Amino acid sequence: MKKVFYLQGYGIPEKPAEDGNYSRYLVFVFNYIFDYCRDKRIKPEIFFSGGKTDLIKPYCRTETGEMRKIFTKLANRPSVKEKTREWQYREIKKSFSAVEGLLVLKQEISGKVDLTVFCELIRAERMRELAKKIFDSNITIAAVDFDASPGRYLDRKIIIDKEKKKLKKELKMIDDPKLLKEYHQEKVNRIEKLKKMNVKEIEKYLIKEYL
Repeated sequence: MKKVFYLQGYGIPEKPAEDGNYSRYLVFVFNYIFDYCRDKRIKPEIFFSGGKTDLIKPYCRTETGEMRKIFTKLANRPSVKEKTREWQYREIKKSFSAVEGLLVLKQEISGKVDLTVFCELIRAERMRELAKKIFDSNITIAAVDFDASPGRYLDRKIIIDKEKKKLKKELKMIDDPKLLKEYHQEKVNRIEKLKKMNVKEIEKYLIKEYL
């Protein structure tokens, strides 16, 4: 059975290679995949998912591209590259949400696979329910507690309620292309709105989304 790993993207910092959240996330993911594959004769397929959410001019970077740059740098280190040279990398460049990324992944892989989905800890339950609904496969959700932004420390009840509302909304999109298309456009419009804000305004806006 083919082994597939899926990395959900979460925005693009100004300097991804120097960003604490990015580093914690991708180092954890790399080590997890490396340990899983170290003694197995498998060639994993690794999907990076996330669209053009760049908030810094000229707004041309994608989450997939930035994650892949850092990840491949980790994989090409002399101490590990002998065991990572046959890893296969794929990009889902136009996704703006978890549900959209997983639906594209479903189209990209054929038959049953052994799937591991990496996501931020707070989103784990929502990701688990979406993946169960979309895939007829063996699924593992690997939640990573990498986020050190203010939103991570909001009241737990607020976070859980917000995630439940998002899940309810996103589950309906799985079988409704029209709803999915509208959701995609909502996300695009949100990015355009954020581009007009400074760093402090963006931070306040993101926290407000959870309140």
